[in-house]
Amino acid sequence: MNRQPSICPKCGRELQIANQEHVCGLYDLEPHFENRDPLGLVAFDWMCDFLDPLGSYNVMPMKTFIAFANHVNFAFLKTRKSGVDLSLVLDTAPSTGDFRMVTVYSRNKAIYKTTIRDACELDERLADHLANAYRLTAR
Repeated sequence: MNRQPSICPKCGRELQIANQEHVCGLYDLEPHFENRDPLGLVAFDWMCDFLDPLGSYNVMPMKTFIAFANHVNFAFLKTRKSGVDLSLVLDTAPSTGDFRMVTVYSRNKAIYKTTIRDACELDERLADHLANAYRLTAR
């Protein structure tokens, strides 16, 4: 079955399939970092620096979080007053205990969430999980 992307008539976002569930509306990026833990910007920059060599992706600031997408969402960053939440769409649970499953994303994927409280947690282990989430969305 060959699925053709479509465009949401309300927000203009490219959807993987017609009528794909999504949240309309994109917001500015800057408010996600205002009056928040500076770690949020550090984590955002770390994610972008890591993802850039992997290929194309979109950064989509939403009302309460920043989504990263490669045809479909694969990561979500939520800045906070203290720390930052990082959620990844994965097909298997991460082996490390600091992730917890948030919700089932599809038939074979779930969103796993971790809270980052220090820049030293932006490490190779987390990069491996981010790479796996990105690769799951590659065409």
